[in-house]
Amino acid sequence: MELFAWLPSLILFGGCIYVIYLLLMKVVLVRRMDCQVCLYSFNSPLGKVKVVCPHCGAQYIIRKDKTVKGP
Repeated sequence: MELFAWLPSLILFGGCIYVIYLLLMKVVLVRRMDCQVCLYSFNSPLGKVKVVCPHCGAQYIIRKDKTVKGP
């Protein structure tokens, strides 16, 4: 039984790390974009090169110099 005494604390620690990761992904590691077709505002992840508007489906390409090529 002493082998599994550390298991609840490990699960709690892993859960805290996962919640912090989710907060970073939703708040810090996103770019706010406005669609040029339907004017819908949405979040896109920072590392993505191709982004699709969830409202109208317009596709955008984000270049390395942070300029956006789209419709």
